[in-house]
Amino acid sequence: MDIISEDIKTIFNNNIEYTILKICQKGAIGTITDIHNWILMYGNLAEFARKDIPIYIKNVNEESVQNQIEKLVNKKLLEDSGKGFNEFQYKKQHSSGSEKTETFKRNKKVAYPIIGSLKYSPLQLIRSRLESFLLHFNVKREDLTDISIGVIEAAENAIKYGDGGIVTIEYFLDDKDVFNILIKNPIKAEPIEENIKTGKFSEGFTLMRGIMAINKLFDFFDISRDDNLKEVSFNASKKLALG
Repeated sequence: MDIISEDIKTIFNNNIEYTILKICQKGAIGTITDIHNWILMYGNLAEFARKDIPIYIKNVNEESVQNQIEKLVNKKLLEDSGKGFNEFQYKKQHSSGSEKTETFKRNKKVAYPIIGSLKYSPLQLIRSRLESFLLHFNVKREDLTDISIGVIEAAENAIKYGDGGIVTIEYFLDDKDVFNILIKNPIKAEPIEENIKTGKFSEGFTLMRGIMAINKLFDFFDISRDDNLKEVSFNASKKLALG
């Protein structure tokens, strides 16, 4: 709950333009549809955390998001990512006041929640925020690609095999250039036999389908299932090569 409340309090103010800008300042890069979905997701996260939701969040639609993005581009606060997908990102030359981008530091944990449903475009949120973080530290492209693929695989499993509730993402880079990540997701109260039959977990109940591919992408990874907490945790780390 602390992660949810901490993330939400930085997102909402009194207008949709502020919310869009704050999401992008965290390193998120996405299309108009992505950004619209993220705003809706944050509204639902606020409800979960029993926080007041600004009225503009309840009435938001893609057209209003597009209008506000165009205004932010005209103000030179957002720009096209240049990747050819009509994605928008924060224009990074701004460095003060409400226009300041998120500060990434070694040993400073990045932590945020998502809702475990693909309708909110969570994988693009995770991917873009993660890659913005890694690029800040000049991580070499090969390592960036490996981490991105591995994390998205783990996040997709967390969403696919979770109960649709809150998934938390936490990561940081330590003083020895080791990237560390922890993903936690609630799981459905399904019979263990059914999970084995459908291939969701191994006989040890610790490996999700497709997770073995991650073994080649990280130096260390572990997946543990806590049936008492009804939670699965993915923990991984990798020594990085910096440019």
